[in-house]
Amino acid sequence: AVVKLAAEKLKAEEGKPVDPAQAAIAVCHEAIKCGSKDNLSCMIVLLGGGEVPGEDVEFIPGPFEAPENAAFRKAYQAMAEHAGLTLPQALEKRFSNCRAELAQADPNSEGAKELQAEMAQYGSGPSEDLTEGTERVEWFNNWLESRNSSENAAGLGDGAETDGPSGGMTRDQLWEMIQNNPRLRDMAESSGIGIERLLINDREEPMRTVRVAKL
Repeated sequence: AVVKLAAEKLKAEEGKPVDPAQAAIAVCHEAIKCGSKDNLSCMIVLLGGGEVPGEDVEFIPGPFEAPENAAFRKAYQAMAEHAGLTLPQALEKRFSNCRAELAQADPNSEGAKELQAEMAQYGSGPSEDLTEGTERVEWFNNWLESRNSSENAAGLGDGAETDGPSGGMTRDQLWEMIQNNPRLRDMAESSGIGIERLLINDREEPMRTVRVAKL
């Protein structure tokens, strides 16, 4: 099925060159649509000469699902930097993609609900008066700074010590994030962790007593 999908995407339209990048993107998107929870990579090899169209490096931002988690933000930023983008630039690009996808999606579908939950974290979002690019990137930079300021005031900044699996969030914050994001909820359940187990602080788990015989 993967080879067939790639072959279909590699069929050149009249007057247009073959773009292997679009075939690779289609394969990854199909894997996500089918429920894959693994990291995804796809390489298309063309056995022939000629030039390949498109950009040398193109960043396609995924869901910005855990903005409260410093480790998540750092990993997301690192991936954006591979394409020469800052984190605010990546978020501006992601915001534009989400809005375009929502305009075409069935509002009652799971995909649309996930997008709506992700977009809700930006409140009303950047003003329509702001032009794409510099002005909107600045808006997302300010949004990130305001979140960091709030977290630092609450003692949840990058340098804060954390307990358990929440990675810098309170259990209430983690619960709300998972409940509002079907993809994260499915990932927790499919991994065998379960939401209840994920929210248990390690020090609150019941301890098993073991009796050792005297030497």
